[in-house]
Amino acid sequence: MEIADFMAASCTLSGRSVRILDPGCGTAILSCALIEHLVEINPELSFIELVVYETDSQLCHLTL
Repeated sequence: MEIADFMAASCTLSGRSVRILDPGCGTAILSCALIEHLVEINPELSFIELVVYETDSQLCHLTL
């Protein structure tokens, strides 16, 4: 989690909506860390669209 939080902290957002693509989501730790960070830094955020893909059959059952 610490690495995901570190990576998410490098992102900024100034709008009210965001679209996120996570093409190799695994267990979606990075997506979750990013969303938590964006909500923290931008209280105006009111819409999040998250699209995730996972092609590793061993991880698909763990995906959102």
